[in-house]
Parts: sequence; C-alpha cells; structure tokens
Amino acid sequence: YTYLVQTIIKTEKCYRNLQQYKEALSYLQKADSTAKAYFQSGDIIFSEVYSARSYYDYGKGEYDKSIQDALLSISIRRNKCANPDTFLTYPYQSLGTNYYIKGKNKEAIESFSKALYYALLCKYPDNDDLVSCWTGIGVTYWQEGNFDKAMESYQYSLSLNSKVKSPQVIASNYINISLL
Repeated sequence: YTYLVQTIIKTEKCYRNLQQYKEALSYLQKADSTAKAYFQSGDIIFSEVYSARSYYDYGKGEYDKSIQDALLSISIRRNKCANPDTFLTYPYQSLGTNYYIKGKNKEAIESFSKALYYALLCKYPDNDDLVSCWTGIGVTYWQEGNFDKAMESYQYSLSLNSKVKSPQVIASNYINISLL
C-alpha cells in the first residue's frame, strides 16, 4: 500500500503544479485516508503525506501551516526511518521556501543548506534538487542584500544546469543574476 499512497501523492502533485487546488486537495485527502487505513499513526508513509501537504499549503499561501507540516514530516522521518537522511531533502526545501517568503532569511538559508546536505547524501543525487537548493540559497542572499553570495549561489546552480538542462531553471537563474 506504500506505492498506492505514493501514487496518490504524485497525482496530487500534478494537480498542484497545474494550480488545480480543489483536485489536489481531493488527492491529498485520499492519500491521508489511505495511509490511515493501512498504516499505524506516525508510520513513515505519513512523512510523505505531510511533505506533500506542506507543498500544498505553500501553494495556497498558508506558510505557517506549511512550515508545521514540513516539521512533522522531518520529525516522523527522524523517528521512524533507519536511514532518514536520504529522505529529508524535500521537507527542508519546503521549510526554506516558506522561511524565505516570510522574510526569515537565516532560517531559510539553514533549511536550504540542510536540504542540500541531504540531497548530496543520496547515492545518486537528483541534480534538480541540487539546483533548487542552490537557487533557494541565492534568492535568500539576494533578499538580505548579500549580492556577492547570491551571485556565487546562482553561478553554482547554473554550473549544475548543464546536467539538468531545464530551460526554466536556467532562465530563472539568469534573470536572478540580471537583478543583482
């Protein structure tokens, strides 16, 4: 049933990315009810549900709720997973993004840095995750007026883009650099 819950969460993510929040919420509720039906409360699968909920809350502009859900996801991973490190990238990215939006730059940089650390622990780190972490660090440095560090982060992110080849990410980084 783990794959079932994960598939439901991936469907929710598709709707969320399309900004179809009513449908996304429906799938998020299905993931939650399916997890509750087949797993014990606090089981590792709930970490994935809370992580998805964190991104959903962020998309809806509910940043405090998103932070709470990301912290719950991290807590469950740390308590229930034999090797939680490789699964902590996403909740820490979510925390970083929410802290950035709220203007809590120190917390944002710490969260993005932790997400980067955990992404690098993976046997085969997803370069998209690494690029997102470095870009998050860059925009946060930019927000606090530390333009040298922002430039450094953007340029490092761009150096990883040769492997990612995402036109949106590359364009975003060049736009960020042009704003410096």
